Amino acid sequence: MKRVIIAIATVLVIGVVGLLILKLMAPKPQAASELEVKYLSQDDDFITVNGAQIRVRREGVETAPTLILIHGFTSSLETWNAWASELSKDYYIVRYDMLGHGLTGPDPQKRYSPDERAATLISVMNELEIDRATLVGN
Repeated sequence: MKRVIIAIATVLVIGVVGLLILKLMAPKPQAASELEVKYLSQDDDFITVNGAQIRVRREGVETAPTLILIHGFTSSLETWNAWASELSKDYYIVRYDMLGHGLTGPDPQKRYSPDERAATLISVMNELEIDRATLVGN
């Protein structure tokens, strides 16, 4: 019985120490201003779409065909930096941080379903007066 108690106590101590180590090693949240200093570019704007502030970056040839580059889950418009650098030579590139991502931040109305994301894309296009575009995503 004594061995069982010692084994349980050892497991508990190891567990608590492990949790403390994980807490100490976890990345510290950064303030929005720190992130903006790190990631905002002179090509960035914030537009209001359906009550949400969305960061948008536009670059390239404004009279050329428009490509809208849509990043994946848990990412940001920076995903496309290398692609945008090349494509902006021949196209008008629009990319934005989806709701809840990058510098756009969370949606006050919690619109995150695929249909709601598609509706947000259409609203972004309308706000930017884009009638026609080719969508590129991952």
